[in-house]
Amino acid sequence: MLRILPHRAFIEPAVSIQRIDESGVGSTAILRVDGLLCSLCAANVNGRLEAVEGVQSVDVDLEEGIAAIMYDGERVGTSELIAAVEAAIVLKPVRRLLAWLGGRGA
Repeated sequence: MLRILPHRAFIEPAVSIQRIDESGVGSTAILRVDGLLCSLCAANVNGRLEAVEGVQSVDVDLEEGIAAIMYDGERVGTSELIAAVEAAIVLKPVRRLLAWLGGRGA
């Protein structure tokens, strides 16, 4: 079922590291994904992360706006994980404009 969180349309899409535990093959990262708008967006982020070589598992939580990733820290770094999430964000220029307008009280 499609789930949409319309209030997030006014949040500029951004990705940041919330927590990381780099311990080689069993590394984990929690990425904060601000502006995650809908279940399709979450599925897109999930798919992009799963496609990164070295990623072992992914859990994207739409409600919390986070992506929990288990990965091989010897094969992939957090910069590649962040790039995959940023590539998954659709309509980024439009979303930035909405965030800017929302911040101006429009």
